[in-house]
Formats: sequence, structure tokens, C-alpha cells
Amino acid sequence: IVILATAAAGMIVGVIEVTALGQRLGAALLFLAGGNLLPVLVLGMVLGIVLGMGMPTTPAYIIQASTVIPALVQLGLDVPAAHMFAFYFACLSLITPPVALTSYTAAAIAKSSVWDTGWIAFRIGLPAYIVPFMFAYGPALLFKGSLFEITVASVTAIIGVILIAVAGEGYLMCPLTWYERLIAFAAALLLVAPSVKTIIPGLILVAILVILNKRSINKISKEKYVDTAEVN
Repeated sequence: IVILATAAAGMIVGVIEVTALGQRLGAALLFLAGGNLLPVLVLGMVLGIVLGMGMPTTPAYIIQASTVIPALVQLGLDVPAAHMFAFYFACLSLITPPVALTSYTAAAIAKSSVWDTGWIAFRIGLPAYIVPFMFAYGPALLFKGSLFEITVASVTAIIGVILIAVAGEGYLMCPLTWYERLIAFAAALLLVAPSVKTIIPGLILVAILVILNKRSINKISKEKYVDTAEVN
């Protein structure tokens, strides 16, 4: 099946090249995004996920190589980062509802609800959806740059992924309130692009989140102590 799908993707790519559809689609993406990188990345994400829903990862990536990637490169994105961005979302389509093929396979094995399993897989894998944007805004993650730049990008990426997981699960050192989850999510977004203008506010939000969560722990501990004292 994979061989047939890849062969079909090759035919599609050939048609795209002969008809110049790839250039037209790339131009359309640039036009819709107004020449800005972020909207093109978002549209590329949607296209990668949609293509990956109907075919295996490899042919979905091959088609993106003729459509989305040239538009990203034209906007100044590094070629390796553009390819990694497209390939990553072609992979993530396998756990993205409504057509999450790997989740459905897991549901069949576990004899669980297909729909619930798909959404749980999406929620658990939520941090992975921010990683391709880190490739785009922080090429140092692909070992392009000085040792200092690579180190900073790696550390901020790790913290950002953890914060996305924290926001998704609603738990750090204890359960989070809704606004603490928003703080975690905002901090993660700020840490996507490893620059001073975003890292410092992101780390400030991280500090605020830790302080608030620590207060929640102290409050819970006091309540447990009071309850224990009343029982005794």
C-alpha cells in the first residue's frame, strides 16, 4: 500500500511540475498570507495534516515538497527547516483527529472508543505541534549556528515543550487553574523563537507560574492540615 501511495504521489508531483501548479499554489499561499511567514506556516501546517490524513507520511511529504516548501523558502526560511517543518506535520497527521490512523489502530488493540482515543492522543501529543515552529524560528535546533545559539535554542525548546504539556494536562506541581494554564501556554509560545525579546518575557511568565503553583501547593497543604486537626 505504501509503495502504491508513494508511486501515486510521484505521479501527482509530476502533474504539479508539468502544470506549474506548485508555483501557483505557492504564489497563492504567499498572497493569502500577505508575504508574512507565520500565516504561511499555519497554512502549511493545515495542508500537511490534511494530506497526511489521506495517505502515508512519505507521499504527503513529497507533495508538500512541490507546494508548501518552495513558498517557505521564498520567504527566507532555511531549506532544512522548511523540509523538517513539512515532514513533521506529515507525521503528526497520524494522531490528528478526525482521521488519526494510528490512534484508531491503538483503539482497536485496546478495545476503547475510537473518538476518545484519538482526542487523548492529540492532547498527549500537543507539545509536538509546536516543535516545527521552533524549527522555523530557531534554526539552531537543526545545529545551524554557534554553540551558544544551539544551547539557548535547545534549552528554550525543552522548556517550551514542557510548558505546552503542562498547559494541556493542567498539572505542574499540583493541579492548575484555568489562568495558570493560559500563562503556561503563553510562556511556551514566547519561547518558540529564541530571541531576547521573547525569551525574557517567557521566563518571567514561567517564574510567575511557578510562584502561583507553589502558593496553590501551600494552600492545599494548609487545608489538609486543618482537616486532619479537626478529625483529631
